[in-house]
Amino acid sequence: MKGVLGLIGILIAGSASAQDIDINASDFSLGTNISNAIPGVTLSYASIPPGTDPQSFPTLAAIPYTSSPLTIQSETFGYGNFNTLGGDTGGLDGVGPGGVLLEFTHPIDGVSFVTQDFDGDATIAALFDSSGNQVITGITSEFDGGCVRSPLGGCEYFNTGGAIQSTTPISAIVIGGSDEEAFILSIDAHPVAAPEIDSSSATSALMLLLGSFMVLRSRRPNSETCTAIGTITMML
Repeated sequence: MKGVLGLIGILIAGSASAQDIDINASDFSLGTNISNAIPGVTLSYASIPPGTDPQSFPTLAAIPYTSSPLTIQSETFGYGNFNTLGGDTGGLDGVGPGGVLLEFTHPIDGVSFVTQDFDGDATIAALFDSSGNQVITGITSEFDGGCVRSPLGGCEYFNTGGAIQSTTPISAIVIGGSDEEAFILSIDAHPVAAPEIDSSSATSALMLLLGSFMVLRSRRPNSETCTAIGTITMML
């Protein structure tokens, strides 16, 4: 019976699909340490020395960064305050100071992010496989999120960011601005999907399994009958 229940569990698990990892700074209170708050991912702030470009290093371990807990911070723009994932993440093109480091329990194959800055500069993402090798170098992704005019009438504040899809499973990623500042508002990651069993196939397999189990039980000899047959045999 335990074996049957185990197989049923496997069928149910196989039919489930991977859930996206949604990290949004607005979901947390200011000052919250979210380093381990999101299931399936460890978050940290990677401080990088000025003049160090993480994209020029072949592995994550080779980057001379210093890791610290990631907390929810706030940045004031001309039209309001925003919760951000850590502080200033600008300078991934070699200016400093660092970026947000995400390390995934299960590999991902796609990621998107939204940042806020003052100039509309692009956001850079460096992606690494499970061995720490950088598999996508020099990714600079940007979309036109529009700008909002400052109180003085200038168009100064921008939402930027981008989306990246990878054919190689990714286990770590560093995200930050390409220029002097970029404040990350949200990150969405898509885990690599496990082979799925569609609902109709899972149902058919489950019915076949249960039917086989019932047939086997119906063929099991009655214990009293077996005892009687054994007694008669001994008498003969």
